[in-house]
Amino acid sequence: MVAANLLFVSCLGIYGEDGAAKLATYDAVVADPGHHRVVFENEKVRVLEVIVKPGEKEAFHVHLMPTVMTIITGAKLRLTLATLEDDKVVIGKSMEIGNDNLQPPPLWMGPEMLHSFENIGAVTFHAYRVELKGEEGSKQTPGTGAATPP
Repeated sequence: MVAANLLFVSCLGIYGEDGAAKLATYDAVVADPGHHRVVFENEKVRVLEVIVKPGEKEAFHVHLMPTVMTIITGAKLRLTLATLEDDKVVIGKSMEIGNDNLQPPPLWMGPEMLHSFENIGAVTFHAYRVELKGEEGSKQTPGTGAATPP
């Protein structure tokens, strides 16, 4: 709960009280439980398993904590970015990324703003996200993309 409070305070400075609370409702596990599942959690980390089958599309969601992501089986994906304006999702730019069976080394990622992935490949996308909680995680700015580890 302390980590959640720190994240809320971090978002508060960027989005204001209402914006931070609304953004929290787009947490990946809350907004898209069909593709994001908590497999482990303690006061330091939350580990998500992410599975997106061919032809499936995630609901728009955010990842407010910095992450180390390990892709078990990559897939060709369509990433769509979005913003939240007046309580509505405003769809922005889309781009195709990745390849079927891609297995890059673990990736360090800063907090990610509102987005959705669609699996346009022929294989199931499978990954684990280790989200860093606590003081170090709350110092990150959402939307900064890849970040340098502390």
